[in-house]
Amino acid sequence: MVVYNIGIVGPEDLATKFKTQLEELNLLNVSINLSIVNQFEDTKKLELSFVEKCDLLCFMGPIGYEIYREEIVPRLKTIPPISLHIRYDSSALYLCLYKLLSKKQGDINLFTPFSIDLLAEKEVKVALEEIDLSPDHYFLIHGDTSYTTEHWANIHEEYYRKGKTKYAITCLTSVAYELQKRQVPVMRIKPTYAAISMTTEILIAKLEQLISNELKTIAILVKWHEADRRPKNRYTFYKQKLKFQEAIINFCEKYEMSLTFENDFKAILYTNQSILKELTKNYKVFPFTKEIEEILGTRISIGIGVGNDAARAEIYANRALKFAEAKHTSTTYLAYQNGSIIGPLNSEEVEPLSFSTHLNNRHLQDIAKKTSLSAITISKLRSLIQNQEHPYITSHQIAEAFDISLRTANRILHTLESYRFAKVIGEEQPPGRGRPRKLYELKLTEE
Repeated sequence: MVVYNIGIVGPEDLATKFKTQLEELNLLNVSINLSIVNQFEDTKKLELSFVEKCDLLCFMGPIGYEIYREEIVPRLKTIPPISLHIRYDSSALYLCLYKLLSKKQGDINLFTPFSIDLLAEKEVKVALEEIDLSPDHYFLIHGDTSYTTEHWANIHEEYYRKGKTKYAITCLTSVAYELQKRQVPVMRIKPTYAAISMTTEILIAKLEQLISNELKTIAILVKWHEADRRPKNRYTFYKQKLKFQEAIINFCEKYEMSLTFENDFKAILYTNQSILKELTKNYKVFPFTKEIEEILGTRISIGIGVGNDAARAEIYANRALKFAEAKHTSTTYLAYQNGSIIGPLNSEEVEPLSFSTHLNNRHLQDIAKKTSLSAITISKLRSLIQNQEHPYITSHQIAEAFDISLRTANRILHTLESYRFAKVIGEEQPPGRGRPRKLYELKLTEE
């Protein structure tokens, strides 16, 4: 049974409230997990293991969501989960002002002018104009993800201490608590029930989409390369063929896959994406490749295709198989409908390259056109850089990752360098003895 993990990130009160609302829906095969972040900047410290096990990730506000995208997503070694956040809109502002009016017995002069943060300027202006509050009644504070709780609190406090405001209105829980400590009158904007309900509906829609995607048809083409050098003794060949068929049948029986043998050397297996995700450790390694290689003692090529139906899945599996067959060792590649290829799926420790046979990005198209390098090469280079923790690269890394000669890797870098899409930024000494290797910085993104 597949269980879908929903992660909720944010202040304890909001995260708990959102979790309770989700639990009331009695969603089947869903596990809801909390990551309490009371101080929004601590989103940077979000455990990668927590994120990587989530299928859906919901943030209790936009600032934590943006920090996650900037700080956490680039560090992930798996495909990021579907993510969204609760919106703070004019309705939340109205509710906050209503509470202030009630608190001040309807006297608006007791809390205006006020400072307010995070909300969009246009939204604040339109919302306040509807209740006859002019720009003279408020100061809108602008900031970004580099601001800490202290930064936001300092700005609010400065307005208050200088007598420019009588109240601070904030969307940030940690800022509200900090201002209370500093004895600055403050009111915290919280998302409305309607906003939480809308986010819940979006999350459920995303979950349904995820389930639909997980149930996409997967075709796995397994090719045995003994056909290239059939033994002279036909009985030896028959024994090998039976071993191949038995290994395939046992594998399919274990994971409840459909199966057909296209010929003596090629089998087609059918399953769904949720099983594939589990088998490949989140699209990193396909252990069956090595298992069947050890049984037969010959090279095995596997192509996996993802499609809306069996026919389309087979088309993409054949495309992936061509990449696998181009290698001189047993390996597996995965192809999607959008043209992206992932592979080789050889090791759980090594992030496979994700590349495409065509380029949609105009800048990358321009690089390919000027350098005469293929779309696959450019796409692989970008993937290789993204998989690393540092921005530089060597010809040895390219040769190893692309399974090409060092000479070819050097030619690629020299070509990019001649068109100013790469530059030498230093050298590194390889382990042991050997000549220093040039470190290149690639310019594959628009500046």
